Parts: sequence; structure tokens; C-alpha cells
Amino acid sequence: MTGSVSPSGLQMRPRAPIFKHAPVNTYAAGMLEAVQLRCELGMPKSFKPTVLSVLALSAVFTFFFFLSKHNPLFSDVNAFAEDPYDAIGSFGFQLALFAALLSVIRVFLPRGSGELSASQKLLVIRGCTVSVQAVAVTLAAEMVAMFRSPSLWMDSPRGRLFALLVAVMTWLAAFVAWRIDRLAYNAGLKSEASARRMALVNSLAGIAILAIYPSAWRETVTGAILTALLGMALLFLLTWSLAAALSPRIDIHDEDFLDELGASYRWLRTRLHALYGTLGAVEKFLSTSLLRSFLKFLNPHRHKWNLAVLVALIVGIILALVELGGESIPGEGALSIIVATYVGIETVGVLVGYGLFTRYLGIFRTGK
Repeated sequence: MTGSVSPSGLQMRPRAPIFKHAPVNTYAAGMLEAVQLRCELGMPKSFKPTVLSVLALSAVFTFFFFLSKHNPLFSDVNAFAEDPYDAIGSFGFQLALFAALLSVIRVFLPRGSGELSASQKLLVIRGCTVSVQAVAVTLAAEMVAMFRSPSLWMDSPRGRLFALLVAVMTWLAAFVAWRIDRLAYNAGLKSEASARRMALVNSLAGIAILAIYPSAWRETVTGAILTALLGMALLFLLTWSLAAALSPRIDIHDEDFLDELGASYRWLRTRLHALYGTLGAVEKFLSTSLLRSFLKFLNPHRHKWNLAVLVALIVGIILALVELGGESIPGEGALSIIVATYVGIETVGVLVGYGLFTRYLGIFRTGK
């Protein structure tokens, strides 16, 4: 990129590129120039409140999801309690919470410079976009389920109240999405028409699949598992398509999230003199041969998938226990099958999401 010229006519210091590859067309060149310039000038004052609103939306949506499944007031009028709609909601709230937390941590992480870099601001906007779109995809799927089973909720006051809650959640998601769109606009992010058209086509195809999917296919064990996997795939693919259309996939070269955490810790360590001894003892403990080998095994810079698999297994077990918490405990053999199914589907979902979003959100990069 070339240097900029001040109003007085003096040549200013050239801006260092924050993107890995030079743009191949005039459209991309203009967009990248605008993005870097606007990020250097700083984000609007509403930046932090908007990111917090995304986290609040994801938290409220998670509460709504579990309320609709486990509260007796709504569980029997919940039209999307069955797969593939339930699987979309299950992975939707996880992705929404994760992406929102990632953006909030990036924004409030203490740094020596005191400011986010241009590329970090873009990654925050991407995280917010992914979080909101995960909620939007889930709500769209829930509406399809409600239209397929109108008698389940239209004929009772509780059902109509439940529909009102869905409408309120949809309005909240639309409002937060509008705020994120303003952030992207102020940062100079613009998507190409072809990306928007592809996202629209993908969304319509996803809605069509949910609208005509035969419910009888989930009556068998194999069909139930495949139906849950279908819901998982639709959630991740549609969210990815929408996020890529709204926040273009510019290849950023910068520190990933693990590097950001390390830099923040080193900066804090030099200032937390009262905890210097305690932090030193913890570091010494973590440097023992056994733990050092284990941490190297999990380090995404060395092994891309190991940490993701471990997290998926832990989350799968937790979700299985949550789902079984309000139900009668089956026999030992049946319980093992149920837990294994939950953990297996969760592992597949986490790995699919990790593969799709890890580079887009700047989570981890290999080959360092």
C-alpha cells in the first residue's frame, strides 16, 4: 500500500500492510485501503457496548434455548424440540457463545499498547458477526419447525406466548445484527454482490431442506443420528456462508488468539509485583517434564486438532449430563450408548466448526 498525504501536502509515514496477500482486483484494493485507514483512525465509541450486546444476545439466546426444552411451561409446545431443529439450536448456542466470548476477551484483554491493532479489530467484528448469525440461523430453523407444526402451539395460550418469545428473540437478534453491520460499515468492510447472492441461495436451500425433511427418518437409531448430523452441518455451513458474505474473508497475518493471550500475560506479569512469586511458582509447576510434554501435545501451533478433540469430548460429556439431568436414568448399557452418541455428535460438530472458523476468527494457526 502507498503512504497517505496530509491536508498540508506533506507525505505521511506509509502504512504497513496488515494483510497477507495483495488484492488481485481494484475492488479488493479499494476495500483493503479503506479498512486499514478506518481501523487506524479508530473504531466508533459504540465499539465496546456493541460487542457486549453480542455477548448479552448469545447469553439470552442460550437461556431461551434451555428454557424452551426443559421448562414444563413451554416444553410441550416447543415445535423445534426434535432434530434436525434441536441439533441446530444445540450447536447454535455453543457457536454464538464461543464467538461472542472470543470477541469480548479480545476487546478487554490488557495490552501494552492499550489499543487493538487494525487486524484485531477486524477479527472482533468477525466474531460478532459469527455469533449473531448463529443465533439468526437457529431462529430461522425454529420458525420453519413452528410453521410445520402449527397445531402444536397455535391452539393454546402457552403456545402463543412461546411464539411471542420467539418473535422477541428474533427482534433482538435483528437489532444486534444491525449494530454489527454499522461497525463493519464504519470499518470499511464491504462484501461483493456474488458473496451475498451465494449466501441467499444457501439460506433458501437450507430452509427448503428443513421444510421438507421427512420426520419419519428420525424414528430409527441410525436415522436419528444422521438427522442430528444434518442439523449440525446446516448450522455451521449456513453461519459460515452468511458471515463470509457480511464480513469478507481477508487473509490477515497477525498474532493469533493464543499469541494475544501470551502477550497479555507477559505484560501483566511485569506489573503485578505482588503476585510475582505466585506466578513464578505456577510457571515452575507448568514447566515440569510431564506437564510440559502434555502442553506441547495440546499446543495448536504444533498439533492443530488435539486441543479441539479434548474440548469436544469434555463439552460432549457435560451436555449429555445436562440433557439426562431432567429425565429418568436408563439402564447402564443404554446410558453408555446415549452418552457415547452425544459425545460422538458433539465431537464431530466441534471439529467441523473448528475447521471452518479457526482461521477466519484468528483462533489458532499452525506452522509457527
